[in-house]
Amino acid sequence: MDSVFSEFWYTALWGFLIFSVLGVVVEMVYAFAREGVIESRLGVLYLPLSPIYGLGGVAITVFLLPYLHDPILLFFVGIVVGTVLEYVASFVME
Repeated sequence: MDSVFSEFWYTALWGFLIFSVLGVVVEMVYAFAREGVIESRLGVLYLPLSPIYGLGGVAITVFLLPYLHDPILLFFVGIVVGTVLEYVASFVME
């Protein structure tokens, strides 16, 4: 039991870091493609990562894994998880 628990947190931490960095990179590439200028897209941290992308990526992964076998249910559960995540993030940031 302890091994499974620690493996989950290990995977969640790496997922958080990967999603956080990739979110910033994708946002910078998108902004460069739209505006033609590279600008810093860093948020509240002075690091090249965004915690909201990390939390969102981990939450989506954890909550949607059980529904991979049913694409319709996966779609609707994804809508709910994404909406709740955005609402909680906006509430916390207010």
